[in-house]
Amino acid sequence: MMRLRWKQANKFNEIFSSYREDDDRTKKSGDTTLSLKQRVWGIRLLVYVVVLMTAMATVIGYSRVILTDEDLMGNSFPNKYIIHDDINYDLFPLREWPTNLNSKILDDDPRPLLIMNVGIPKTGSTTLQHYLEIDEKSGLLGRSNYTYFACAKDGLAEQESLGSIWGSAGKRFISWKPFVDCLEKARASGKNAIYSYEIFGKLMHDDAEHWENLKRATEGFRVVIVVTYRRFFEWLPSYFFQIFRLFDRWSFGTPVFIPMTFPKFFEYCRHAGSIYKADWGTVMGTIHPTEITLNLFSKHFDDLILFNIHEASIETADGRKNNLVAEFYCNILPNAKDLCEYRLNVGLDENQNVGSSFNYALFAHAAFNQGLVNRGNRNSRIVKLVRSHQENELGKQSYDFPMRCITRKEMDWFLYKSLLYEKRLMPTWYASSHGETEHRAKFLEATEKKKFCTIDASKAIEDSDWQKFLYYNSEIGVEPKNESSEGGQ
Repeated sequence: MMRLRWKQANKFNEIFSSYREDDDRTKKSGDTTLSLKQRVWGIRLLVYVVVLMTAMATVIGYSRVILTDEDLMGNSFPNKYIIHDDINYDLFPLREWPTNLNSKILDDDPRPLLIMNVGIPKTGSTTLQHYLEIDEKSGLLGRSNYTYFACAKDGLAEQESLGSIWGSAGKRFISWKPFVDCLEKARASGKNAIYSYEIFGKLMHDDAEHWENLKRATEGFRVVIVVTYRRFFEWLPSYFFQIFRLFDRWSFGTPVFIPMTFPKFFEYCRHAGSIYKADWGTVMGTIHPTEITLNLFSKHFDDLILFNIHEASIETADGRKNNLVAEFYCNILPNAKDLCEYRLNVGLDENQNVGSSFNYALFAHAAFNQGLVNRGNRNSRIVKLVRSHQENELGKQSYDFPMRCITRKEMDWFLYKSLLYEKRLMPTWYASSHGETEHRAKFLEATEKKKFCTIDASKAIEDSDWQKFLYYNSEIGVEPKNESSEGGQ
């Protein structure tokens, strides 16, 4: 999808450049009649716009609306935030979802298991996939009668490989061939299969044909759907970063776009036209995306497991440090004691795809616009030097800048909703010592680290010490102008 957008952006630049050149020649000649070339480019431009809009509608405009705004609120959304519960939760039946798979399930059903971790994004999926692949190659999974399969080498390639499933094309079973083919390799092993793709659930259409095709593709397996949970106040900033992370990759000139601040994004997600609603079928403030996904799959599959990643932070009964992958092996995979023990003992080298912030990138962009850095520099190079100076030389963090944050009232609303979501999904966990009390403590910690803020780059760049650092830095700075002549006066 990112590659498609880059190609489309480049094509638009070519079209507009050619059109401007042709228009300049026409103005010089005094002829205001559209040339043949202008007409052709105009038609081609119209075609590209139609294709782009169709592609966007296919990806985010799918028929997955759960409830309308009127259903939820009784009227349009208010302009101010309401701390008290403004949702009719009678529309969302309360259910405590199981958080581990009964080991007797294999005795009850002779079919091999197909454990499908279908999301949601930004809940540790990349780390889980990384170690599943390692343990598959080492034979560790195989010795416990499991095999892990993926349809591509990474998430973006997976999306491209399975792109034919999404949209109206997914109503035809032939479009599921890439998924069926990679699943057949797992089927041939005769073992229980594990599949993990974090946006599989997010992009499933809520229509009969898609679900019938998924059931047909997985026929012969006992399918277990695993949906991952992360506290909402932690998940939303990570989701925000994921949406706008393309900004972090610009180089040589103006970036493709400038991300909105987190406070603006926070407000934006409360409205019907937001990408949040396109992704989750409703606006922010109703129920957790994890619950949305569980509700969606529960209409079509009997075995659903809620994977609570916060349990991975709890030490084991014998005092060993837990981790995300060990928690998955111990609580989600039946009869996988050896896998569980191995990952508890060995641990993880590092987490994968850890979220970050745009603060350094936004600072670098502001410096670029102010002419404080040489225009030949890549954004990543500027960011690296700014981060090093801030953290290593000044002993500060990415949030130790002038910041724009959500208001106190919005923070109260945010915490209220985050607590409510957890209580709805896991009331027993919520009532435990690791539930509400820890939830509130972690939220306070996040506010202290300004997780709900974005740098005010225009103010940050006004700092004279930073201006000197950038201006005179030999690696990225602009050469001082007329310094020798000024010194001789």
